[in-house]
Amino acid sequence: RELETETVRVLSGLDGAVISTGGGCVLRAENVKLLKSNGKIIYLKTQPETLLKRVGEDCGRPLLSGDIRGKLFKLYAERTPIYEAAADFTVETDGLSPEIIADKITEILR
Repeated sequence: RELETETVRVLSGLDGAVISTGGGCVLRAENVKLLKSNGKIIYLKTQPETLLKRVGEDCGRPLLSGDIRGKLFKLYAERTPIYEAAADFTVETDGLSPEIIADKITEILR
């Protein structure tokens, strides 16, 4: 996590950069502060059922080992309020193509 914070520190100083973080990044208040210092945080909100389809039943992610469905729904419930509090904007992604999501983000940033 220290390396992640240092990376966020460096990248957040760049103008016009798009920084795609992992789900745990905004769990550290320092990272949120750094990301907001020179930009906006956009939460790409996706329902847990869609996330489960994306990661599959055998995703190879240590955080989701074992009961993937149960752990995913638990993480979703725990983290959604944190993500929403950190976000300047939220884009609902369910059923949308990457192109449409990118268009929505572009509109937000104009």
